[in-house]
Amino acid sequence: INIYDIWLTIKNRLIIIFIVFFICNLGTVAYVNFAHKVYKCSNVLIYSLPQWSNGMTNNFFNPGGINPNNIYSLAKQFSTKTKKEQARMIGLTPVEARMINNISIANAEDGNMLKIEVEAIDKEIGKKTIKLTKNYINTLPYIKRVTKQLKSIYSQKLREIKLVMDNPSKYLDNFKGKGLMFSNVITSF
Repeated sequence: INIYDIWLTIKNRLIIIFIVFFICNLGTVAYVNFAHKVYKCSNVLIYSLPQWSNGMTNNFFNPGGINPNNIYSLAKQFSTKTKKEQARMIGLTPVEARMINNISIANAEDGNMLKIEVEAIDKEIGKKTIKLTKNYINTLPYIKRVTKQLKSIYSQKLREIKLVMDNPSKYLDNFKGKGLMFSNVITSF
């Protein structure tokens, strides 16, 4: 390869090289200025019951437990709909629906989480879509049942903690000199 011949070719075609370079740069600037901006928003909803100190989920308040297949089927049902149907389901207006590129709900990690992802032309519409989708999911019968169970568990645990906080000697005097034994009230902490 003769480097001098290459230099002569570049020198003779210098104007064409600059024109191509200038056109490419103009195309890039035009694309950046005129392309629609797409905003991505995402949110993760976690639906799982707490694990107590013995490592087991409290099944007294959770008959049947949370079934990851039910969470997965919710995500799959929503994702199979068209964009127009999804927008109608969550309550977006037709004008807002046209500003949404994509709404997806996917099952995340351990099966008890749903990940909502929205691609929108307008940032505020993206945020609103996330909020409406979250509200839609939380009104589904299965999720309402899980939420009710969680509220029941946490309110019982808070009552137990309040009992200990109001009169700690009643619950802790029994353990003087005996070492700490298993107690459902103490494991609430």
